[in-house]
Amino acid sequence: MSSFEILLHLAAGISLLFWATRMIRTGVERAVGQKFQGWMQQASKNRYTSFSTGFLVSIILQSATATAILARGFISKGSITLAAGLAIMLGADLGSTMVVQVLSLDLSWLLPVCLVVGGALFSRGSTRTMRQTGRIIIGVGQMLIALSFISMASEPLRESGALPVILNLLIGDPLIAIITAAALTWLLHSSVAVVLMIMTLASTGVLPIEGALLFILGANIGSSIIPLVLTMSDSPEVRRVPLGNMIFRVSGVLLALLMMHFGVLNAEMLGDDPARAIANFHSGFNLAVVLLGIPTISIVAALTKLIISDSALEPQDDTVMERLSLLDRKLLETPDLAFNAATREMLHMSEKVEAMLRGVVPVFRGDDGHSARRLMKMDDEIDDLHRSIKEYLTDVTPRCMSEGDYQKYTELMNYCVCLEQMGDVIQRKLLVLAEKKSDLNKEFSQEGWREIKDLHAAVLQNLQISLRVLITRDPALARDLVARKVVVRELEYKSREAHLRRLSEHRQSSRTTSSIHLETISDLKYLNALLTTVAYPIVESEGELLRSRLASETQDGPTVMTPLET
Repeated sequence: MSSFEILLHLAAGISLLFWATRMIRTGVERAVGQKFQGWMQQASKNRYTSFSTGFLVSIILQSATATAILARGFISKGSITLAAGLAIMLGADLGSTMVVQVLSLDLSWLLPVCLVVGGALFSRGSTRTMRQTGRIIIGVGQMLIALSFISMASEPLRESGALPVILNLLIGDPLIAIITAAALTWLLHSSVAVVLMIMTLASTGVLPIEGALLFILGANIGSSIIPLVLTMSDSPEVRRVPLGNMIFRVSGVLLALLMMHFGVLNAEMLGDDPARAIANFHSGFNLAVVLLGIPTISIVAALTKLIISDSALEPQDDTVMERLSLLDRKLLETPDLAFNAATREMLHMSEKVEAMLRGVVPVFRGDDGHSARRLMKMDDEIDDLHRSIKEYLTDVTPRCMSEGDYQKYTELMNYCVCLEQMGDVIQRKLLVLAEKKSDLNKEFSQEGWREIKDLHAAVLQNLQISLRVLITRDPALARDLVARKVVVRELEYKSREAHLRRLSEHRQSSRTTSSIHLETISDLKYLNALLTTVAYPIVESEGELLRSRLASETQDGPTVMTPLET
């Protein structure tokens, strides 16, 4: 086998290992992700239960980073304290080492079982949970294949003359070895995958055990960098947790290096089997960090507050702080005040939806090749707002709610869902269509582009009206919004008819953009339908909504249809 083939096989094994860990984590999150969030919030009452929570969740998710992201929302809302968040991270880091311990055993017999059982569940499962369980089991099988692949590809490397030289250069300087492993961990975004790869290389004799231990220390630092970078734009409360975790990791690495330098810790103490030795060192390091970290959590928490002060936000984060302060959990006992807070939060959410909707036209024009990507990322912020508002409204004390409060609760919840769905439609449909048009390097006909802009302007105006309806509950305004639905529908219908007419006239610009044009106007019409839903409960409560049309129409006014007829 040539050097190129060896490296190719090794790269393939590493890629499959990374994919397998992601596949397992995705399966777990899709199967029981919501349950994890509720359980985590309930269990994180003090540093010891928080540690246990992080430990167990990390074992199941096979990722300390995923555990940190789960805790992120609760920390931002104040449901989990800084000390509890640091304890969760200590538990999560130790929990991820348990995965390595299991996979350091000889599990070759488990591979066919995983592929057969996982494949059957994933393809034949009758429920979502069964299918996702199948995904998890297949992921375990893929992980075993990847480790076997890396092992086989590593065998010829022992005879290589160049690789030992490279590894000796890295190992010769502990700092370089640690930085290299940390960078690789950040690149793969999985400390489990990196540790398993190091373990496999050491077990085949390619990597000396002393160098492998340095790489393990680097992987532990790299695993703390991942959540730190992912939360850089979050509030200070959220950012302090990964910073504190990094302080724990770096302190542990420095202590381990001192012990190794003075001979207090060496490879012989860990056993003869390289795989077991590395797994034990990895677990032992994290256990030591836990034993030193739990008693000093308060000190590290105070240190993170000195490093990241409450005023340390970037200018763009000012809005985040303002937004976070609106959902005051002290108001949950008073529905009126809680609903007002949720409404103001929803205004912030609608601003983002409006920004996405306004950005659609420039993307279609091709003014900025990067604006579509920026707008698509904005949908993640809308999803976060949707989740936090929904959870906040759900926590409003039921015994304090009157019948009118329940009605307001329903309306707010429905509008929040509609805004989230609008973000999804803009991200997954309109922006995708705009990029598709750009890739084809085609242009709409002048008439078709004018029709799309008119329809877009009408929907944008109705978005602003729908917000006024939500806040004022003005029946006349609600009635006007329902009537405007007909206007949008007629614009869509006329544009569709005009487009078909242009096709019959063999207009080249219309033919090359036909599917994009038709899907765009259809999506804009759907966005408007979502907006209109806020008006129907108000109009119906006034007795102005019949099954087929609005009541009290003027004699020669237009017939206004309800959603039942659209």
